[in-house]
Amino acid sequence: MEINPLNDQLMEVWLSFRHRLWPYHTLEELKHEMTTTIDTPHYGVFFCKNNSSYVGFIEVSIKENIEFSSISPIGYIEGWYVDEQYRKLGIGRLLMHTAETWVASKSITWIASDTTLEYNLSPIAHKKLGFTESSIPLHYLKSIQID
Repeated sequence: MEINPLNDQLMEVWLSFRHRLWPYHTLEELKHEMTTTIDTPHYGVFFCKNNSSYVGFIEVSIKENIEFSSISPIGYIEGWYVDEQYRKLGIGRLLMHTAETWVASKSITWIASDTTLEYNLSPIAHKKLGFTESSIPLHYLKSIQID
């Protein structure tokens, strides 16, 4: 497995993953959101590659405030997805570790995430990675400790 940060050659891969994660959005909506975030230094996108195929991605940002925590600034998982046939193989954990390392490199020691009940595996994955539920609808917080 190899982790690659977003680059120009991965734009279509990024769009494809975003559409799989958020199928209720149109491609145009997703593209528009991508163009508004791509050039900000407070936004990171990383992909996991297995042999010649990309099998997952994670989007992470730095936020000054979030509704369910007083910690500021804080890392925030904007999107996290692993193709179904590659789940439970540690890829989600690898992607999350990459996001945590990126956040920690900015001297931030907490990361947050959210999910909804429609993503029934997401709460389980968050808890396995050390997040604690912060509020309903499902918001999570975690202190980052990178070795």
